[in-house]
Amino acid sequence: MRTQDQLTHLIHSLTPSEKKYFKQYISLWGSSKKYEALFDAMQKQQEYDPDELSRRLRKTKKQIADEKNYLQDVLLKALRNYDESATEEVRLTNAYLEVQALHRRGMHDMALRLMDKIYPELMALEMHGLFISAYFTRLELMYKLGHAAQPGIVPRAEFDAHIALIREMADYTQLYHDVGPLIMNRYAPEQMQAALQRPLLARQAEEIHSLKARAIYYSIHNALQTIVHGLGGIGLEYAQRLVRLYEDHAPLRTAQLYTLPYAYLRVALSSTFDQSDISLAALRRAMDILEKHPQFFHPRIRVEIEGMLQRQRLVILNGIKDYAACEKVGSALYDEKVDGEHYGRVVMIHYVYAHALTMNGKTTEANKVIQEIINSSHGQRADLQLHARVIQLLLQMEFGHYTILPSLIRSTRGWIKKNKLESDATDHVLRWITKVSKAPAEERKALLAEMAEDIRANKVAGLRDHYTSTLNLLYWIERKLSEKKFRL
Repeated sequence: MRTQDQLTHLIHSLTPSEKKYFKQYISLWGSSKKYEALFDAMQKQQEYDPDELSRRLRKTKKQIADEKNYLQDVLLKALRNYDESATEEVRLTNAYLEVQALHRRGMHDMALRLMDKIYPELMALEMHGLFISAYFTRLELMYKLGHAAQPGIVPRAEFDAHIALIREMADYTQLYHDVGPLIMNRYAPEQMQAALQRPLLARQAEEIHSLKARAIYYSIHNALQTIVHGLGGIGLEYAQRLVRLYEDHAPLRTAQLYTLPYAYLRVALSSTFDQSDISLAALRRAMDILEKHPQFFHPRIRVEIEGMLQRQRLVILNGIKDYAACEKVGSALYDEKVDGEHYGRVVMIHYVYAHALTMNGKTTEANKVIQEIINSSHGQRADLQLHARVIQLLLQMEFGHYTILPSLIRSTRGWIKKNKLESDATDHVLRWITKVSKAPAEERKALLAEMAEDIRANKVAGLRDHYTSTLNLLYWIERKLSEKKFRL
């Protein structure tokens, strides 16, 4: 982005309520009209064009440049005021700046009254850096007013307590930086287990006085335990503890609300399909937070979090075989841009969407998505590529294209061999499809019933596991057998 375009992009990023507030804010200024005119004109541009603005506003380009610089300053001040109600940190920081302004002007009594209003909140929210500055400002104001001569006025005990909290917070922050690389490296379980024995993590949560330090404590435990012990059990327990920590402490929830959707996502990730009610409830709560508190999230970050929540919801719905809901979520995610870095994620979305369409009998739509997966030049998610090829064979059976099935089966076997994905279960399925393709129409229903029994009985090792989950062949067969007018 060109430097001269930055103000234009800032103006375009404003919400309708922010624009309305800006107009109200500058209406208090005597010279508001010319800045409002420039603001309105720049809203109509995608990129900063001084020549066009000069013609439209009938001013020289130098005048436009000067007014543009001033407009940027005024706009940022307005946004700062607008954002004051967005977070407690911003409100208290601005209030402290007001205390300092009064202090510099010698209005010590007024400054101290304002300070006494915000001081308890600074302690409750653990705004340690600001608290230290506020402590000394408050102490100086009390000396100026002669209060320090009164016994018990100087809150030394409070100061010492907060120094201890600061040290505790610093210790846990350093611990997080030390353990972070281990969390990312899932192939070092011994080191992770050793990390869990470190004295700071060996403490009981009740022994930690700082709410933020306690949040880090739970977060590290959750991440480490989830990785070491798999996606269930103790991982879920710690994830739920982290959520309760936030929800049960209003000051922490207010100060750290932007992290809460991630905490709920972690609950969903730590749950098994048997705990889908827990997962889906956690995802709904996370989406509810995003919708009710948009001011805490940058638009780009919000889109990113929503995407993660919806993708996890898609996986869960597919796992619990709610294919109608899965199709609906998959359709919304289907248009996600494919790029090299995230293709593995995108092919998962496309595969699950195509799988849901297949299970719901929407063969034409499913075939379109399956062909996109198969014809992609990206070499990622070979497991899903394999399942996509098997689904392609099922769809061709539904279309009645039996003449091309033998060549497609040979092609599928060649691809499997090339990618070293041979398994007895898949070989059994391909043999069955070959048998169906060669059988007369009146025998195909019986062959389907026979295959369903093979899957239920796990006739070949891995058959039931492989073909009742990621590719639910058993569900597809049962749907076909239940059709009033069998067609295959």
